[in-house]
Amino acid sequence: MADLQLVNMTKRYDDFVAVDDVSLAIEDGEFVTLLGPSGCGKTTILRTIAGFLRPDAGALYIGGRLATDIPANKRRTAMCFQSYALFPHMSVRENIRFGLRMQKLPADEQERRLSEAVDMVGLHGLESRRPAQLSGGQQQRVSLARAVATHPDILLFDEPLSNLDAKLREHVRVEIKELQRRLRTTSLYVTHDQAEALMISDRIVVMNAGRIEQIGDPETIYRRPSNSFVADFIGVANVIEGQPVASENGATVLETEIGRLSLSAADRVGADAVLVSWRPEEMVIFRDGMENRIDGVVRQSIFMGNLLDLFIEVKGRTIRAQMTGEARVTAGEPIALSVPRDRIHPLG
Repeated sequence: MADLQLVNMTKRYDDFVAVDDVSLAIEDGEFVTLLGPSGCGKTTILRTIAGFLRPDAGALYIGGRLATDIPANKRRTAMCFQSYALFPHMSVRENIRFGLRMQKLPADEQERRLSEAVDMVGLHGLESRRPAQLSGGQQQRVSLARAVATHPDILLFDEPLSNLDAKLREHVRVEIKELQRRLRTTSLYVTHDQAEALMISDRIVVMNAGRIEQIGDPETIYRRPSNSFVADFIGVANVIEGQPVASENGATVLETEIGRLSLSAADRVGADAVLVSWRPEEMVIFRDGMENRIDGVVRQSIFMGNLLDLFIEVKGRTIRAQMTGEARVTAGEPIALSVPRDRIHPLG
């Protein structure tokens, strides 16, 4: 195992800057996810760490050792690809053994590690099959077994579950997290799936346009986004601008286009307008004595099983609220909502 450090890394393709002066430190045994939209630079970073690409500027350290100029086959990294990248003419056993043969390990050590990897990912009874005889989830397990069998210092995942259906994807990502927890291998995972990142990560690195927007544990990223991009990209958020106009009972009062809102923040009266956000599930039906009343009209009420997703028009603006599936709210009816002040988070 080893720690991983990127220092002022930049990667360009002609005039396009794919990775723009990125610095990132990942601790030994940590599971970190690079999360962002397509083209934000996350896969470029992963491939640079693996040695498939060379940065135009900056440095890479693995286990405290400068690795920028070390060839890919000498870096002790292993990657699980989106396409699985299995050899179609080889059996499960031969696919897993391939990396061990490249390491020129003794035959008995190869057999021991192969057996260990098969145990880890639950492939017993499938060792003689070829990839075409396996389901997508089984193929992904073979790819994972091939990677962990080499005992890498760094385990890299390039959107490995994107080809699986939703139910299987949820099952396999639990397996990946459990396997990483047991092995404690330093891992870097790339995805554009927010739920996946929140579920499996020790920390999340949110990226946009080649730069890091925010780094934090899943709860911090979700509850306290640093800016409007993170708030909107991670799940669903109501983002609105307000002008601080008063201070009451230790809270700042904002004048916004949907009315006055109080938030638990230091006195900002006289400051410039600020952006604030809150999550749809943090809104509740207004009752007497509650703060931050918001009156509107339900434009859409979408039943999603365990919750209702509500689109509410408030003074010409649409906000989102989510209630339990037992709530009875229909389109066209007026509604009064409340959001607690400690759930309204200033951005920036």
